Amino acid sequence: MKKIISIILCFSMFASCDINKEIDYADFRISGRVVESETNKAIANIQVSLRNKNLGSFAKTLTDTNGTFGIESLDGGYTIDSVFVVAQDIDSALNGYYQSDSILVFLQRDNSGFKQEPASVDNILFQLKRLQ
Repeated sequence: MKKIISIILCFSMFASCDINKEIDYADFRISGRVVESETNKAIANIQVSLRNKNLGSFAKTLTDTNGTFGIESLDGGYTIDSVFVVAQDIDSALNGYYQSDSILVFLQRDNSGFKQEPASVDNILFQLKRLQ
């Protein structure tokens, strides 16, 4: 009887392990560009933010005059393996009105499940539609 209980306890402990556990991506870089969809011209002052189901919105920046953006976290503290990168017009009156857009980005892992240092996603291109 003790053997059966021990076996059941071992299986229940193994079953409680999360084999899909998110990996701690303490260091990552995400960069890209935001342009107008019809003209391909850069759009300045578009807010680009990172959102995650567990953290909500946790990092943001504005595009520069070339429409480029970059977000880095080199201080750790985040346990994530994917983020939504969201481009949103927040100063409508200054540069016109643009429709928001987002993309789901997966931070890469190697085949062993260990993080790559730092995780990096570059050349994201947002083509925002100008609204009237």
